[in-house]
Amino acid sequence: MIKKLLELAGVEPERFNLKWCSSAEAQRFVDIVTGMIGTIKELGPLGSGRSSGEALKKNLTAARDAISGERLRWLLGKEYNLETSANTFGEKFTEEKYREMLDVSVRDEFYKSRILNLTREKTLSVKDMAPELGLDAAEVLRLVTMLRGRNIVDVKEVKGTSPLYTALV
Repeated sequence: MIKKLLELAGVEPERFNLKWCSSAEAQRFVDIVTGMIGTIKELGPLGSGRSSGEALKKNLTAARDAISGERLRWLLGKEYNLETSANTFGEKFTEEKYREMLDVSVRDEFYKSRILNLTREKTLSVKDMAPELGLDAAEVLRLVTMLRGRNIVDVKEVKGTSPLYTALV
């Protein structure tokens, strides 16, 4: 999930690595750290990839907000139950189906966080948000509708035929 969020934020996912080793595995620890240092040197400074400057900052803020949200925390906490126990309808999630659902949720939460942060700065239409987010207008509208349903974003005014949205929180 972290790697997916980093990728959405425009940061190379290889910049994140999580390995477990015990205190008795000194050489393994050295090898892991040395490998990670080599990877970072190869990738170059943060911001030298797809996203940099203010855009990178906004994307990383959205990634942080997304991972702090209830939906992703709930999905991670329920992984074992979702994959091993049947739901009310007798259905079980396969690991593949769970991963697919998690990927969609990570993407949605990232972009909802971006929309929320954009609409905190100024009122925007879906057409204004789409190029900023790199999404088509229909996708932005779907996400805005989800945020409106939770009373997080609402229409502040209408210009012509376009509603302008603002964050409520």
